[in-house]
This record gives sequence, C-alpha cells and structure tokens, in this order.
Amino acid sequence: MAKVWFITGSSRGLGRSLTAVVLANGNLVAATARNLQQLADLAAKYPDQVYPIYTVTKWGTGSITSEGPEWLVKRAALSRYYLQ
Repeated sequence: MAKVWFITGSSRGLGRSLTAVVLANGNLVAATARNLQQLADLAAKYPDQVYPIYTVTKWGTGSITSEGPEWLVKRAALSRYYLQ
C-alpha cells in the first residue's frame, strides 16, 4: 500500500527533490507550495498521486493555505486518498 506524504515547500530545493523521489516510488503526496506552476510537471506526470496545495505564508502566523489552516488541509489530503 502506498504511503501518504505531506511535504511543505515542494516546488523548490530539497522539498522538490523529496517530492519527485516519493512520487517516483509510487507513494502519494499532499504537496504545498507558494508557486503551483512549479509543480505542474509533477502533477501532469503523477495525476493520481499528487495533491498540490497553494500556501501563503504570513509573517508571524505560520502557514495558511488556500484551503484553510494547515490541520484542515492535512485532513482534506487524507480524505482524498483514503475515502475515495
């Protein structure tokens, strides 16, 4: 059974590299990024494995996503993969 990963900063650097490896190994990724266009190639290559999530960071408040607080996004990602 595939594992579900929640990777922040998945559009660049170490987060991007980790996301690519995890997807290539057949796992599922809830991938947060400030620039979703940088995830477009991975989303096209692994459409059923990656769940791109737009993230906005506000100074002093932590991460806020377009879909709500981080805990809610994690719950939505798990629902997407396990309640289909």
